[in-house]
Amino acid sequence: MFKTTDIAKGSVGVKANLPKKDANKTVSPKSAAKTSIGDFIRQVRVETGRVTWPTRKETGITTLMVFIMVLFCAVFFLITDQVIIWVVRAIIGLGG
Repeated sequence: MFKTTDIAKGSVGVKANLPKKDANKTVSPKSAAKTSIGDFIRQVRVETGRVTWPTRKETGITTLMVFIMVLFCAVFFLITDQVIIWVVRAIIGLGG
C-alpha cells in the first residue's frame, strides 16, 4: 500500500478510488467520507460479532494469574525496599 519512504516523509494518506490515471493520488484522512452515526453503530455491532470472546473459565484463570502476579510483585518490592532501607541505614549509621 505505501512505501517505507512515504512513511518516513510523512506523506501517507488514504488511497482514493479514482480512475486509473489518478490512482496514485492520496486523500487526507480528514477529508475522507464520514459515516453516519447509524452506520457507525451497525459497523460496531458487526465487529463485535467477529470478536472471539474468552470463556468464563479463561477469564477466571486470567484473573487468578493477575492476582498472583500482583501479590508476587508486592512481596518482591516489599523485600527490595526493606533491603534498601537496611543498606542505607547501615551506610549512614542511623539504624544501630
